[in-house]
Order: sequence, then C-alpha cells, then structure tokens
Amino acid sequence: MSWTTIWDGPLTVKSLARIQSITAAIHRKTRKGERGECWIWTGTVVKGFGKMTVEGRQLYVHRVAWELANREKIPEGASILRSCSNLTCVNPDHLSLGCQGDIMSSLVARDKWPAAKLTREKVLQIREKLKFMTQKQIAKEEGLNVATIGRIKRRESWKEI
Repeated sequence: MSWTTIWDGPLTVKSLARIQSITAAIHRKTRKGERGECWIWTGTVVKGFGKMTVEGRQLYVHRVAWELANREKIPEGASILRSCSNLTCVNPDHLSLGCQGDIMSSLVARDKWPAAKLTREKVLQIREKLKFMTQKQIAKEEGLNVATIGRIKRRESWKEI
C-alpha cells in the first residue's frame, strides 16, 4: 500500500487505528516544552529534519504532524513552514502551509540563511534591470545563475514582492 496521506478516503475503524498509531509514535519520540514552545523530535534526524517510518516509507515528521493537527492532506507542491526555525520542531502551533519561496524568504528575513545572496531590495533591483538588460547580463553582474533571474522574472520565486 502506498502511503500518501493519512486522510485518503473515508474514516474507517482501520484508518482511525492507523492514525492513532502514528500519533502515538510521534508523541513517544517528542519532548514537549511549555505552551507555545517547540516540541522537539527525539527520533531519527536526517540532515536536520525529523524522519519516521510509516508503513515502510520514510516521512518527514513535521509534515505528518501538520496533517494530524489539520486533519487534511498537504496540497501537492506545498511546503510546511515553521515559525520557530527549529528543524526538529513538530509543534502544530509552529507549522503552517507555504511554498519553497516562502521558506527561503522567511529564512532570509530572519537572517537564518547566511549564504543567501538575495534580499527584497536586490530582487526589486533585478526586476528593474530586467526592463533594459538580459537575464544573462544581470546574472553575470549579480553573480547569480541565469535560471535564478528567470524565476524572479516569471515570479516563480519572490512572488510576494
């Protein structure tokens, strides 16, 4: 059986038992703080992110926690954002839906991504330059990849500005 979400199909006794089992597994390996604080995943961590095995598949715990808390499937292509920037946090109060661009913008805004080359101001400058320069010229001048300039131009990244 391919596990895509805990909310596929109607709720049955079997699916409720599976959801309760997944919930119990998360609670066993989570160290909860006081109200409003991070809930730290103490299980397996891969590249900073909590992971767990559900029905033979490795899943990110924060995504499972979001689905459990919201009782719905994460939309295709959506990401789960954390208000706390703690990659091992699974507190549903710290998790929200977003996209990859939202994650990057959030990290840059909070100075949690020191290697980031773009800021809001830089993106606005690039959009102005696109009126009279090619993507290749801008990429060379800014030390960026041409594909990055293209995504900014098409508003696939930094679409909020």
